[in-house]
Amino acid sequence: MRNSSTPLLQLTFDRVNKLFNDIKDKRYSDYTELDVYVSPLNINRKEISEAINESFDLFKKGEVFAPAQMGDYGEYPWGQRWFKIDVPEAQKSEEGKRYLLWISHGETTVYINGTPWHGLDCCHNTCPLPDEECTLYLDCGLWHTGIWAGLPAPDKYGFRLFEAKLAIRNLEAWEASFDLEILVEWLNYNFEQESLQKPNTGYGYRDPIEEVSPVFRRMLKSCSDVCDSYDRYGLKALVSSLKILYEKFPAGLNEIKASYVGHAHIDLVWLWPEHVTYRKSIHTYATVLKLMEKYPDFTFTMSQPPLFYELKSREPEQAKSIQKRIQEGRWEFTGGLEVEADTQIPIGEGLVRSLIYGQERIENVRGQKSNTVWIPDVFGYSQCLPQLFSQAGIKNFYTTKLLWSAITKFPHNSFVWKSPDGSEVLTHLAVASYNCEVRVKEACDASREYRQSDVHDELLCAAGFGDGGGGPTEEHLERSFRMASLSNVPKITSLVLCLISVTYTGYPKAIPNPFLCPIV
Repeated sequence: MRNSSTPLLQLTFDRVNKLFNDIKDKRYSDYTELDVYVSPLNINRKEISEAINESFDLFKKGEVFAPAQMGDYGEYPWGQRWFKIDVPEAQKSEEGKRYLLWISHGETTVYINGTPWHGLDCCHNTCPLPDEECTLYLDCGLWHTGIWAGLPAPDKYGFRLFEAKLAIRNLEAWEASFDLEILVEWLNYNFEQESLQKPNTGYGYRDPIEEVSPVFRRMLKSCSDVCDSYDRYGLKALVSSLKILYEKFPAGLNEIKASYVGHAHIDLVWLWPEHVTYRKSIHTYATVLKLMEKYPDFTFTMSQPPLFYELKSREPEQAKSIQKRIQEGRWEFTGGLEVEADTQIPIGEGLVRSLIYGQERIENVRGQKSNTVWIPDVFGYSQCLPQLFSQAGIKNFYTTKLLWSAITKFPHNSFVWKSPDGSEVLTHLAVASYNCEVRVKEACDASREYRQSDVHDELLCAAGFGDGGGGPTEEHLERSFRMASLSNVPKITSLVLCLISVTYTGYPKAIPNPFLCPIV
C-alpha cells in the first residue's frame, strides 16, 4: 500500500514504526525475577482470609499449576490456585515506578492487606506496586480469560505461569511510546483513506505522495523531524519534539465527537458458572478502581445490580470504594434492568419484574433510579420495550446488535423508538463494538459510519475488554488523551468525564434526536 518512489513517504513510515517499537521496548527496565510461592489446588474457592493461612511452596515458572480441563465435557476446573510473592521496599530511585509483570494462564486478582488491589489477565499483565515492603496474594482463577485477545487457552497439559518479575517503568519512554503509537495509527489510517480517493487523472502513473492532502504532507515532515531529534539527541529530545508535534496538529472544531466511557461487559452466565462471574467482577473492578486513582477524570459504567450486591457481600471494602466513586459521579451505576436480559424470548411479566427489581436496587445504591437501559449484547427486541421502559421511568436505551446484520442495514444510529401504544424512548445503537480499544481506525470508522452525523455530532463508544470482564486498560486511557488533541481524528470527549446531563429540546420527532452519554 505504501510503496512509493518518494523517500519522504516510504522512509518516514518505516522510521516511525521502528522508533515506536524501539521506545515501546523501553517502557520497563531493571527486571528482577521474583520468587513465587503456591498453595494447594482448590476446586472450591477459598477467600483471602483463608488463603493467608495456607501452606505455600516455591513454584518454578513455566511449570503447570493446574490441569487444563476435567470432566467428560472438557470444562475448566473452575477452581483456583493462590500464589504469594514478597516484595521488598523500593529504593529511592524506584519510588512510584515499580510494577509487577505477571503473564500466566488464568484470571488473577492481586490482594494487598486483605483487599483486592488489581486485576491481571491476558489484557492486563502489569499492576502498580506500593513503595513499602509488602506481601502479594494472587487469586488465580482456573479458566481462560480474554475471550477475544491475548494468550492462547491452556494447552492439553494445563495452566502455566510464564513471567513474574519486578519491573521499573521508564516514565519518559512510557509517554513517548503512546505519542508514537497514535502517530503510527494516524499515518496508516489517513494514508489508506487518501489513497482510496486518488483521482483518475489520465496522466499515467502518479506517486501516492503527490495525491495526499497538505495536512498529511506536513505530518510526514513533522514525523521525520521527530525521528531526527531522537537519532541526534536521545529520549529527552524525543519527548520534547513529540509535544511540539501534537501542538502543531490540534483537533479541528468541526470534527465529530466520540464519547468514550469505561465499560466491562460481564455475562452473568455464559462460558462459565455463576460463581465465577462474581470473581470476574472483583477482578475487573479492582483494576478500574486502581485506574481511577491514577487518572482523576476517568469514568466507568456498570450495569446489572447482582454484580454489585454480590460484591458487597464478598468484598465489602471494595464495594465501599465503588460507592464513593458513584457519589463522586465517576462511576455510573445504570442499566434499569436487574440483568442485561434477552428482550425477545422472555414473557412481558419477566421483563416487568426485571425493571422493578433492577430500578429498586439501583436506587438503593445511587439514591435515584436509572433513566437508561444498557444492554449492548442482546439478540432481539420486542416492539413493546419503549412502553415498558417509559413506565419504569426510562428515557434512554443503549444497544448495538441491530447493526450486526449482514443482510438488512438498519438506517439509524440515534433515533426515537415508538411502541404501538405511542410510548417513546431515545435510542442509540453504538456504531463501534462494545469492547472498544480506543484506536484511531476504530474512532474514525465509527464517525464515518454514524448515520445521524448530519443531525448530531456525537456518538457513544464503550471502551474496555468484556465478554468476561477485564475492563479498560492504562493503554486505553493513554491513547484517548492523545487522540483527543490530534487533527483528523474524532474529538475524543471521554474516558474523561463524558457522564453529563442533557436536556433535549427543539428537535422535531420526524428526525433523530441527539444522544449523549446515558445518565440522569
